[in-house]
Amino acid sequence: MKPLFKNPSRAFSVFTWLVFALGVVVRWFYVIKWHDPRKYIYSDMAMYVELAKQIAPPDYVLTTYHVTHPPGTVWLMLFFFGRDPTMMQHVYFNFVVCSLVPLAVGALGWVAFDKRCGQISLILASSYFAFIDFGGYFLAEIHIAFVATTTIVLYLLANKIAEGPPSPKRTVAFTLVAVVGGIFFSFAMTLKMVAMLTIGALCLVHLVFTKCPQRLVRASVLGIFLVSALPLTGYVANRCTKANEGHFCSGSNKSAADFLLGHYGRIGGIEWRDQKTGVVFIFGSPAASQHSYPKTEKVPFGITDQPANNKEAWSWIGKHPDQAIILSVEHVWDAFGGSYPWPTNMTPMWTWSYGAHYAFLFLVIVPAIILLVDVLRDRGVMGLLRSMELAVFSPILGLCFALFLATGEIRYRVPWDGMFIVLAVELYRRARGRRRPERPATDAAAAPVEA
Repeated sequence: MKPLFKNPSRAFSVFTWLVFALGVVVRWFYVIKWHDPRKYIYSDMAMYVELAKQIAPPDYVLTTYHVTHPPGTVWLMLFFFGRDPTMMQHVYFNFVVCSLVPLAVGALGWVAFDKRCGQISLILASSYFAFIDFGGYFLAEIHIAFVATTTIVLYLLANKIAEGPPSPKRTVAFTLVAVVGGIFFSFAMTLKMVAMLTIGALCLVHLVFTKCPQRLVRASVLGIFLVSALPLTGYVANRCTKANEGHFCSGSNKSAADFLLGHYGRIGGIEWRDQKTGVVFIFGSPAASQHSYPKTEKVPFGITDQPANNKEAWSWIGKHPDQAIILSVEHVWDAFGGSYPWPTNMTPMWTWSYGAHYAFLFLVIVPAIILLVDVLRDRGVMGLLRSMELAVFSPILGLCFALFLATGEIRYRVPWDGMFIVLAVELYRRARGRRRPERPATDAAAAPVEA
């Protein structure tokens, strides 16, 4: 009997696409049938839906309380709700984006390392429960997972194209890719402002340390990338500032409130009571409630009053610096292993969610960290700083910084889990000896000597 595939590489490609297709089928049943987002409209999901309904009239004037979150998710709801009040079209859109996330992760593995890394990353991302689960909610997470990962792919691809001898064709190619990448970057920031820190960390690490292409070329790519993000980013900032009574805000005006929420003691939430308008907001962190921090503090100012929130937070930090540091570290830990996946921990799918979380923690996150340690041991500090491995990991550093300043939960980490997947795949491949990264000679002694 003749083998179906004589070429093992082609056989693995077929297997990869079969797994992806199976993942799409599973996502269809999960998002459309088993976990319809319309059945889970509460808490943050209800806030997005209600906000979209409030600002739907074309003559509606935005107030400070309409820009507490970046507008991307609400804009999506406005777009679909105006065409289909049942929101079924939005559910279908969630399914499509949910199905595209593994492709973005696979593309990241391919661009950052090679084709086989991309294929295995695609397989793992297709199977990862969190990348399926968040398609079943009206939240920003599944959308930012696709948009932000695609942004990183385009940024790295533009730099990769720019390598080699300069030519008009090459210049046009990397310019176009960088322009599209910048537009995606602006999309990402309309969904979650944390994208500014995470993708910004990638750009900074890549510009300062990564060896290829030359620094001037890297700076050119970054400049095109950032300029392309300006139109939408400027529009969102202007919209936010105008609604925020002229006080500047880049996309939302709740960052100071998040800072206070994460640095006001071991509390479950805060009740903000605006003395001028009488508007009351109560917000808390799911991770805090899981830690049995039931107390709700009350403050006599609004959730959108950034100066008052910052002043109160720094006042508390000044009185309790040791607690502030511990709580900040706790926020980072909550996004990795210190809490349970919300909102799925409140649904019948909690066993799948917990199991996937534990498996991801030990089989993906830990190996990804081990890979970085291995690169450090093998190439030294400068070798790690200049490596593609650190560049891929750098968005996680930006995320950790954001969590340190605000609050943390697993939901905030999930959109960036593609970085861990790609790095873990590289470790497993190298552990099996299938791929040994080239290590260039660092000095004359390391170079081969001719007889």
